[in-house]
Amino acid sequence: MAEQMTMIQTLQTQVEELRQKGIEDHRQHEENRRRQEEEIALLREQNAQLQQQVDNPEREGQSHTADRTASHIPTPTDPNLSSRAGIVERKLSKRGHPFTDEITTTPLPDKWRGLTIKLYDGSTDPDEHLNVYKTQMTLYTTYVWCKVFPTSLQGEPLTWFTELPPNSIDDFDVLAAKFSTQYATSRPHHMSYMSLLAVQQEKGESLRTFLDRFNKACMNIRGLKQEVALHHLVSAIRPSRFTESLIKKPPQDMEDLRPRATKFMQIEEHIDYHQWFQVARSRVLKDQTPSKEREFETERTVWTTPRSDRNRGGRIPRFNNYTPLTVPRGRALDEALQTELIPTLKRYQTPPNADTAKHCKYHRNFGHTTEGCQALKDKIEELIQAGHL
Repeated sequence: MAEQMTMIQTLQTQVEELRQKGIEDHRQHEENRRRQEEEIALLREQNAQLQQQVDNPEREGQSHTADRTASHIPTPTDPNLSSRAGIVERKLSKRGHPFTDEITTTPLPDKWRGLTIKLYDGSTDPDEHLNVYKTQMTLYTTYVWCKVFPTSLQGEPLTWFTELPPNSIDDFDVLAAKFSTQYATSRPHHMSYMSLLAVQQEKGESLRTFLDRFNKACMNIRGLKQEVALHHLVSAIRPSRFTESLIKKPPQDMEDLRPRATKFMQIEEHIDYHQWFQVARSRVLKDQTPSKEREFETERTVWTTPRSDRNRGGRIPRFNNYTPLTVPRGRALDEALQTELIPTLKRYQTPPNADTAKHCKYHRNFGHTTEGCQALKDKIEELIQAGHL
């Protein structure tokens, strides 16, 4: 009992410490939020005061009567003007921002409604935030860019901004450079163009599949020049009629290469279909029984699809050994579809004389079951060997 009481007291102490820590964290959060609101309010007040200082001389000039003498007009040596300038200077010394007076005294545009961008919290790419911000601020001056920029920040970035030294920002380029340097670690990792050397067309890989893989690799390389991508692409393709065409007539750019590649994809898939068709026909001719004739008709329908989508029942296994699954093949298909590891195929037409009691979730037709689908079995094994499953 004594040990249990001691344990209970220890747990109560820990719970109380956690509660106190939560209260303290909440207090600090509220204090930071209040301080940020005060700093923003101070910025607005200073801007209004400076604007009033600019407008007052004009209003005073209109209220003067014609019989006033020049001795009553304040001059740079007038004590009243010096006193007023001193008050403004003391107020500016208490600023909670890093801007110079030129930026502070710049008025916001008429009917200013604020920004419609996501506030930056320091967890994403700072360069992307700057690009979005500049896009929305294109029509305004750089002084307005500086003045409005803190309204696009929240959390730690806003605190960082308020702690910048006074009078340290006199232009938006300076502010953008400091901002990018402060949050440089939040930039996503981008590969260099040298990584394209590892992207090579594999033996047996279709041209369509390789070009999709190559384009995805190019998207991860920032600032990749089209001529560099074109050079690596031509050298990465295995010798074929397509490479012969590229050597005879080199493409001018990627836009020139794409339609030519599309034509050779269609030729490749057409030839591939006939090769598969001949294999199926030779298998059926070995046994001319009615059941084999129906099998031939089924496989003929199967191989009218492109090689990348030809995953149907009755095909020749691609692998000698298959990894045992711990879940039914249908469940593995559902998980792969949800994570987009396997694309959803277009619904195939059910072959004539197919067994309607058997349904395949992968091809979404009748004639064979999901568990017995050789195409799905091959696809899952391919994902396993690639490390995706």
